[in-house]
Amino acid sequence: MINVRKNYINHQVDLCQYKSYSEDCLPKSMVLARQNRNKLEDLFVNHDIPENLSFEDRVLLFICPAFRKLIELYYVHGGQKMIQMYSKKDIIKIDNIILMALKKLFG
Repeated sequence: MINVRKNYINHQVDLCQYKSYSEDCLPKSMVLARQNRNKLEDLFVNHDIPENLSFEDRVLLFICPAFRKLIELYYVHGGQKMIQMYSKKDIIKIDNIILMALKKLFG
């Protein structure tokens, strides 16, 4: 069932490549993520992160797997974006948590 869901998500993302759950909500962490993109891309493969999600969403999913259901809902069923679900204060906290995790990972 997981493979079917993953393939369905990949198909849906192919149709809507411009979509992104996290969009521009994570500016601080995405600076460091983009600097380490090649390393992260290798890690994504080893952790079953769907390659057709936006880079930002793959980083979010890799660092915070608890977001998997929300990301799936967004891509598959047109669920809400991160900015629609969380307050600005909460988004800043999430960005900082991801930034700390990336700093720990990449030194």
